[in-house]
Amino acid sequence: MWKTFKIFILALLALSYSSAFAQNDTFWRSYGQSINFNYKAGFLIAHRESMAHLPMSHFHGFELSYNFHSTGQRGWEQVNNNPQFGLLGIAFFNANQAVLGNAFGLAGRVILPRKKWGKQSKWSWHNDLALGLAFLEKKFDLLTNPKNIAIGSHLNALIVLGTYIQFKNPQFAFKAGIDFTHFSNAGTIKPNLGLNIPALRIGLSWITQQFVESTEIATYLRNDLELLTTGILSFKNNYDFETWVYPVVGLSAHLSRAQSKKFRYTYGLDFSFSEANRKFVSSPQNQSILRTLQIGIYNGWELEINKLVFSIGMGLYAYNPNNPHGWFYHRIGGRYQFSRKWYFHGYVRSHWAKADYFESGIGYKISIR
Repeated sequence: MWKTFKIFILALLALSYSSAFAQNDTFWRSYGQSINFNYKAGFLIAHRESMAHLPMSHFHGFELSYNFHSTGQRGWEQVNNNPQFGLLGIAFFNANQAVLGNAFGLAGRVILPRKKWGKQSKWSWHNDLALGLAFLEKKFDLLTNPKNIAIGSHLNALIVLGTYIQFKNPQFAFKAGIDFTHFSNAGTIKPNLGLNIPALRIGLSWITQQFVESTEIATYLRNDLELLTTGILSFKNNYDFETWVYPVVGLSAHLSRAQSKKFRYTYGLDFSFSEANRKFVSSPQNQSILRTLQIGIYNGWELEINKLVFSIGMGLYAYNPNNPHGWFYHRIGGRYQFSRKWYFHGYVRSHWAKADYFESGIGYKISIR
């Protein structure tokens, strides 16, 4: 365990060191930079009665990240109060080693300032979001680890949501807040009840490159209305302890309309073919492929930060012949614009609080106005 943890920390320190001293590059020089450490103490929520045996004592977590501080030279930075973004490494240790083991993850982080006050804005309030991948040491195994009914795979999605208060002087910043960490594979391999860990955290930031926020108004241009067309390929299980994985293919067409300088609304249609829908035990045999089709009417809310868009939304199935999970579905996730027209789509598709599968896909954006 400690060998794995040491390698994990050394890799992050190497990244931070190389970043801190790469001062000659124009990109690095255009941002403020900091190395950040957080200690977290939390507990596992047993959100199902069947999980009551899993929590044992507290979880202890450590975060190390390298952050870039935007300075307001660009319009999108000013609109979002000059956010920070960077690479986050996280490690969680807990008392239930035999069943749950430890967790290690890497994620992209975005920090959104909410409010500043005090002389020279030394005090500030921030919201924190990180999305990435995690390796969990222990997973369910029918023979060797049947008590771990929460996680069915070593590789899982990692989501961290937090908020904190910060006191900053020219070289260091001290932080205290709360956050929520979630591990799951979005239903790709079951069981997948997931691990949910609320925690208190304290932290310290070392500002390795100083910065001054711009007070000049920068130009901010974007499209008011866009058409998003996305092709989706995913995989999922039907039942806990099932080894067979079924494909899901889909196509969506959404209109994305700007509602303010930060937020957008989306609405449109989703088409998906899920082979798993006709493989339930209760499903009739030899069904037509049309029985796997689901057509949904969707509406969502989006937060836009330059090339990143975070989104949450809800849909209603207009055509759902097998109806395996009910008539409503939900999405949480986002997309990344890797070129002017093309983007990566990554969302958890769920039915209320139960994840169905992870939607991964590629999309093409058409600007309407």
